[in-house]
Amino acid sequence: MPLIDVAVVSDLIESLPQQQAIQWLSKLRNQYAQHILMIVNEPEIESQPWALTDFLALGLKRRGYVADFTLYTYEIESYQFKKDWLNSRYWANPENFDKYRW
Repeated sequence: MPLIDVAVVSDLIESLPQQQAIQWLSKLRNQYAQHILMIVNEPEIESQPWALTDFLALGLKRRGYVADFTLYTYEIESYQFKKDWLNSRYWANPENFDKYRW
């Protein structure tokens, strides 16, 4: 299946057990879609052990809610922010070559 730009998901976590929904969303996120829009009907998942941290662990962000529905999004571009220490200034120090031996 080719990579798609946007996947819109609704009635997924309300109709599947939590573990299956997590596996399905993870596979969708990792293999098929760069962006996910997921609409969740909050009263229908109250009987299941879903918490905000479960959505955050999947890389989803809560964007807003209307009545009983909450919108979560996933965007590959903002999934992981750029870290200050992850550049050549911190891990490649050519000025220290031949100065120290470890």
